[in-house]
Amino acid sequence: MRPLLSGCLLLYGISITGFAQSPPHVGICDLLANAERWNGTLIETRGVVLLSRGVWLDARTTCESRFVVEGILFENLIALTDPGDKQLAMHDVPYDWNKTVWSTIVGRILRANLSSQRVAVTVVGMFETRVPLKSLVNRRLPMTRMGFGDDNLAPAQILPKEFKAVRVVP
Repeated sequence: MRPLLSGCLLLYGISITGFAQSPPHVGICDLLANAERWNGTLIETRGVVLLSRGVWLDARTTCESRFVVEGILFENLIALTDPGDKQLAMHDVPYDWNKTVWSTIVGRILRANLSSQRVAVTVVGMFETRVPLKSLVNRRLPMTRMGFGDDNLAPAQILPKEFKAVRVVP
């Protein structure tokens, strides 16, 4: 039956191999727990956005486990980094940060913060961390993080491609 279906699809000019695959949806805690596994992968995840000396997906109250490398505790945060910033992005990606959409999201976050609410968003983008994870710690200056975002607080970053399902949450 499969060859018949393939033949019919080809007859109508539809190629099965031409379908774009959706990136895997990975929970934010799984991203942090298995950072090396997801490094360099286009993923989709959902989290609460935090604007505080940078832009972050905040998993500090969501994930039970703590991210510790070489005795240094990292915050359960994932930095959201402009994919066009070649000094910060570790992988080349064929897309740019949609600044118009991002400005709209920032406006919603600021309004939500005024009423003690938060904004949750689904982010599709390239997940990045340093491999091996021990390279998140500066060997020349012990106890110094080499993470992502302001003050190198995060053990990983996402180069966002798109934002979906932006919702205000209590």
